[in-house]
Amino acid sequence: MFGFTAISLWLNLCLCLDDHDSPEMTESMKGLNLAWVWSAYNLVTIAKALLILLDVPKPDINEMNGLTCDD
Repeated sequence: MFGFTAISLWLNLCLCLDDHDSPEMTESMKGLNLAWVWSAYNLVTIAKALLILLDVPKPDINEMNGLTCDD
């Protein structure tokens, strides 16, 4: 999903940056501005969700709530 959103954002930005002089193209470009804003927002949200999935390994398996058993 992250890859598809990144590709969508790239294509939308490329279309917005192209020079379109005709009035018909200018009218149709209004929706693309909103599309790249939403694509960027979705990309950030998906990136946050993927980072949350990362689990940092604990150095001590027997560690529980910051206390260790010395038995």
